[in-house]
Amino acid sequence: MQIKGQAVGALVTATSVEFLDSNATLALLTGVVSEANSTADFHVGGQASKVGLVVRYINGNAASIVNGATLWMKGHRDGAGVFIANIVCVVPNWIVATTQAAGTVTDPDAPSSSFKLNGTTVTTSPATVLIGGTASDLLAGRWVIVTGKMNNGVLAAETLIITRDHSNEACKAFKLDAVVYDYASLSDFKLFGFQVDASAATFSGGTATDLADGKVVQACGDQLPVGNVLKANSIEFRLVP
Repeated sequence: MQIKGQAVGALVTATSVEFLDSNATLALLTGVVSEANSTADFHVGGQASKVGLVVRYINGNAASIVNGATLWMKGHRDGAGVFIANIVCVVPNWIVATTQAAGTVTDPDAPSSSFKLNGTTVTTSPATVLIGGTASDLLAGRWVIVTGKMNNGVLAAETLIITRDHSNEACKAFKLDAVVYDYASLSDFKLFGFQVDASAATFSGGTATDLADGKVVQACGDQLPVGNVLKANSIEFRLVP
């Protein structure tokens, strides 16, 4: 894995993330487009990129590669270090605007209105909407679900659900807003690099037969991925604003 960004002490704020396979050829690259001159000359997260001779677009086309667009790309780097994309997924900006995480509170610090969740610092403010409890309930070991925005590696909570009994929380493990690609069946499609199994999921905003490449959905589940497969409890079809 290759991460590019700015380091402040031991903290790196990533502007792009690239996953490499064992032979360092196939890779995934995600980030924001800049210096876009053409599909043969643009940057993603600072990485020089271009589309390959054979390329598949998801949720967009060549005209979608413009400055400020967020892309998720699969491909490889050539000998000059340029990323050659064979799959380009255009990510609606509203998808990446917020982050949701769930887990157990650690290191609560009342004076700074912060705690840690899965190793990430979470901050609250008077504007944070607390559901199911108050700030005094943010104790070590409490299970919470946080929705907010990342800024310099810190998750600023906009909504914070404090659960007493999370055994029935359908989304306690993950909630993803993403574009469907590599759809083969209800039990075999991908969202942001994860294989998703929705064979036992409930559907809203559409039916199982509507699931297809290019659809924007919210997938929800109560189990962490096993073998890189996410078991979805629910699939909600989303309308792009």
